[in-house]
Amino acid sequence: MSTQPKSPLPCAKGRERPHCARDLSRLGDSSDIFSAVINNANEAVLITQDGVIQAANKKAMEISGRTMEELSSKPFLEFLHPEDRQLAMERYLTRLDGREPEEKLWVVRLMDKSGGLRYLESRGAAIPYEGKAAVLHFFTDVTRRLQAEAQIRASEAQYRYLVENASDAICIIQDQELRFFNRAAAAMLGYTPQEVLEIDLLDLVHPDFRERVVNAHLKRLKGEKVPNPYNFDAIAKSGKRINAQLTAAVIEWEGRPALLVLVRDVTESRKREEQIQQARRMEALGALAGGIAHDFNNLLMAVQGHASLMLLSSDLDRKKAKSLRCIEQCVRSGAELTSQLLGYAKGGKYQVRPHNLNTIIENTAAMFGRARKEIRIHLDLSPELWASEVDRAQIEQVLLNIYVNAWHAMDPGGDLFIRSCNCTVDEVQARGMEVAPGKFAKISITDTGVGMDEDTRKRIFEPFFTTREMGRGTGLGMASAYGIVKNHGGFIHVYSEKGRGATFSVFLAASQGCIREAAPENQAPALHRGRGLVLLADDEAMIRDVGGRMLHELGYEVITAADAFEAVRLFRQNARDIKLVILDVIMPGSGVDEALKIIRKSSPEARILLSSGYSVEGQARSLMEMGCHGFIQKPFDIEELAGKIHAIQAN
Repeated sequence: MSTQPKSPLPCAKGRERPHCARDLSRLGDSSDIFSAVINNANEAVLITQDGVIQAANKKAMEISGRTMEELSSKPFLEFLHPEDRQLAMERYLTRLDGREPEEKLWVVRLMDKSGGLRYLESRGAAIPYEGKAAVLHFFTDVTRRLQAEAQIRASEAQYRYLVENASDAICIIQDQELRFFNRAAAAMLGYTPQEVLEIDLLDLVHPDFRERVVNAHLKRLKGEKVPNPYNFDAIAKSGKRINAQLTAAVIEWEGRPALLVLVRDVTESRKREEQIQQARRMEALGALAGGIAHDFNNLLMAVQGHASLMLLSSDLDRKKAKSLRCIEQCVRSGAELTSQLLGYAKGGKYQVRPHNLNTIIENTAAMFGRARKEIRIHLDLSPELWASEVDRAQIEQVLLNIYVNAWHAMDPGGDLFIRSCNCTVDEVQARGMEVAPGKFAKISITDTGVGMDEDTRKRIFEPFFTTREMGRGTGLGMASAYGIVKNHGGFIHVYSEKGRGATFSVFLAASQGCIREAAPENQAPALHRGRGLVLLADDEAMIRDVGGRMLHELGYEVITAADAFEAVRLFRQNARDIKLVILDVIMPGSGVDEALKIIRKSSPEARILLSSGYSVEGQARSLMEMGCHGFIQKPFDIEELAGKIHAIQAN
């Protein structure tokens, strides 16, 4: 009984199966040339009859990891992957019958001795072998090639995934045409992929930037140095202007130079940068405006003081009294202007408590509507609007200033839409507006006026900026509104296009406090007189002069100091006699805060009244907390001064 393995294929008639396979390197002299060629081939070579290996070369043994004895007389199919055996058998029979399979070259998987897989590219032909039909097989090991191709495909898939899912637009431009673009490019511009291919590239660039983009493109292709990245504005399908940042590099595409272009939409980040720059510019202008207001209030103080003293004269005739009251009215008007400047400069005096903003909106809208009947006012107020801790008078001023600005834009008339709602400002928005994130009450005021161009919109909140002709505006209304809202921890956003009106959105931080009705305002204080020594410290000679005269008129003795150092010296010399110290908040010398500490330590019972052309906020507030007994805002008249002194001494 034969011990040879059974062939999967029947034997050809009249032939017996050989007992062993041959090593092709050991063929006889008649096959020396054939043997040399086959054994030095870089391919595995097998001869099979009836599916059984009859001969094999060195490469076949090397690839399979088996010796000749291990290959000898074995069905070649058992060395193949199970999934490949059926197809291999079909092709074997096709060749054995003298026919060519549809695919002359195909890949089969070989299981080597270690259990690994080798990918072999197979081809073959029917031949006679020892008088019987056989198949000559050639196998090329393509394992590494296929692995490399698989890695390339995986890498290509990975990079395609990254490119297609990138948030930046990625394009390849060659001969002024798009050769490749990703989804982000189409999405950014609002076009379909087909539309992008058909559009002229320059139509995607804003006219203001076309020359720059073309020149940069040509220079880069010539190898010249070009800023990288650089900014330009693109135009979306909708007509929207997109602020973009472009980075490019010269590459080879299909054998020719091309540009790899990355475009990032920086519209939102540009807005945030502009907001931050605007805030810084406003802060600088605010400091300037505050200084102007302070100095102007000192001038007004001198005028107000002398006028109020002259009005006390017993022999004053009616005409002179009328003129003096007119002067006082002018001083009050000037003080209103400086209060707006101080509001812009973070120096407004606040009486902050929780308020229902809808009530403030309704009252100001009604007041404005009665004065400007040519304006149609439409209210859309949320009944669920969050309360906000504000100074009612100053928020009324903010709204009225915006109403007046809208009225000028709608000459001779138009519609004013006022809406309120709740909103939440996230961290990204908050950083851009320099506020704390959280809940805000939003008031939107939209007019149907002439609108603003970009330059006007950027400057709308600058003090003294106005688009009206000379003499028809101070340019302080919107600046004051900006400063007041900023001081309340809020912000104003303005949107406008030329010919399409404007929308001012006021955001005020929501409050959890309870809303209480405002207490009635106190009556103007009476003229109270007194006695004792008063130390008046102010660096302005005109303030020392008029202030001293007002105090003398009220019955006090006065000594004056021009700076904080002199104030301390005079106080130490007269500590027992001084009943009241009036300190200007800002003076040269050792510093008002140090002077205040020394005075409080030397004589705890001494009364101290702060005076300033600025408001009680800021430095004055910190000094008040150090033990001062009151604050009086310049300019003030003799009645206000008398009332403050009386209140301090009474308490």
